[in-house]
Amino acid sequence: MKRNKTIVSELNKLFPPTDPKHPVAFICDGMVKVNAEYCATETHFYGGIPETFEVTLADYYECYMSDELVKYADSVDGYFEWENSGCLVLVIN
Repeated sequence: MKRNKTIVSELNKLFPPTDPKHPVAFICDGMVKVNAEYCATETHFYGGIPETFEVTLADYYECYMSDELVKYADSVDGYFEWENSGCLVLVIN
């Protein structure tokens, strides 16, 4: 359980929640879960002109998971599985 709390803390630092009441990662039923609908914005400058993009962690319908999320799962010897279209569950080998 302590490892799960550490993982949740690390994921929430990696993907800071926009609202503290709705963290990106949390523990439910003893498992680490991630809000797949997390969305943040990033601004990049191209030739001095700012462009803002939405960044999501995953999209069930597009069969997409963030590379950073996948790399994090690899670093803890695990992987993410879909619980439903809005939630990922971390499975540790």
